[in-house]
Amino acid sequence: MRQTLFYIQDQVREVPVFGVGLLLVLWVVFSIGLIIWLARRQGMTADTLGYLPVITIVAIVIIFVLPGIVEPGRGLPIRSYGVMTMLGIVAGVYLLAKRAAKVGIATDTIYSSSVWFCVAGFVGARLFHVIEYWESSYRHTGADGSIDVLATGMAMINVPQGGLVVYGAFVGSTLVFFWLIRRYKLPALAFADLIAPSLMLGLAIGRLGCLLNGCCFGGSCALPWAVTFPQSSPPYQRQMETGLGMGIQVASEKGPQDVSETESKRNRTSTKRSARPIIRWLSPTLKKEGLAPGDEIIRIADIEHPSPEQVWHALSSASAHGGLVSIETDRGQEALLSPLPAPARSGPVHPTQIYSSISAFVLCLFLLAYHPFRRRDGVVFGLLITIYPVIRILLETIRTDEAPQFGTGLSISQLVSLTLLGLVVLYWIWVLRQPPGSLWKSPEKSPKKSSAG
Repeated sequence: MRQTLFYIQDQVREVPVFGVGLLLVLWVVFSIGLIIWLARRQGMTADTLGYLPVITIVAIVIIFVLPGIVEPGRGLPIRSYGVMTMLGIVAGVYLLAKRAAKVGIATDTIYSSSVWFCVAGFVGARLFHVIEYWESSYRHTGADGSIDVLATGMAMINVPQGGLVVYGAFVGSTLVFFWLIRRYKLPALAFADLIAPSLMLGLAIGRLGCLLNGCCFGGSCALPWAVTFPQSSPPYQRQMETGLGMGIQVASEKGPQDVSETESKRNRTSTKRSARPIIRWLSPTLKKEGLAPGDEIIRIADIEHPSPEQVWHALSSASAHGGLVSIETDRGQEALLSPLPAPARSGPVHPTQIYSSISAFVLCLFLLAYHPFRRRDGVVFGLLITIYPVIRILLETIRTDEAPQFGTGLSISQLVSLTLLGLVVLYWIWVLRQPPGSLWKSPEKSPKKSSAG
């Protein structure tokens, strides 16, 4: 994990770099040169003028946003998450431009349009994350309980720190997609097939940024390829909240569970719970006391049949205040837990970021390989929106960074995936009713012979 790659100094010989400073001057000079070059090459067309809003947005970011992100005494942090996200975008756009050129679409059209794809994708991905984690990560309040607009706004725009959701980017990019095909009169399904592999290539590279940032992490793992994270990481903080400071890791197992007859004989109320607190990891000391991974905690302190949230609260409170807490498991084992010295790293967890990266890259290769063999337009994109939600649902079962939503036991990404799979059925019915053949011939077989439609 390496959240920050390096810092850019905020002053050069006492001249500010950010805000109204050197970076703004360089951006203005670059932008003027870009517009002049485009005007000489293609005239002052709509494509050329289309860069002006983006140039303005970047200038606003330089003036008003970057100064608020600068860390005093260090400068502007260049986050690995942001760098890998940008590399993923560049790789995806480059792949799309090379493949689009083979079917007669000018690379300039792809590059100019990709700017709007990026803007809309970022906005959508960020809004999705802000909405999902509004209370826990973005909503800052003042002493009187009212929203601190400045602090909340800065948290919302600090994208390099992490916090983008793939489905949000999909929604934002879809809006630009429809605008693009209408403006350039492109065949929608054929163009969607062309874009599909690039989306997965960008995701495959971007997920490596999640690994470097420590976000999108998995649950406890005993497999040889499990990874650990340092104290400053989100997985470490989450594990401290769920018992790491007491030498134990407690997970929430989804699904209703009846209280056993043995427990009923102990005069405990029989009930059903939507989740159970299950031990996933133990320090060697606690293992010697008879506890084992997989045990269910049926009592903590004086709380009978606690929820996972009650167990986490009791463990984190005892760890923070140096107290003791007793637990009992469903096998009748009892133990008294005491705080341990803070470990240097988190317990081992699934590298779900790597799983996601590999699956996205394999899906990208599959879509590229299948493209020449499609019998009608829209099939390649249909495969993408059919396979990816299934992958996401499976990955979410071992990720622990997203809480269940709406009392379903499913994360928001799983709920969106299920919704998308429902809509995919309608999409396939529509696509399979389209006439066979393609408005574009296979770029692998017929380069430069067909038009953009």
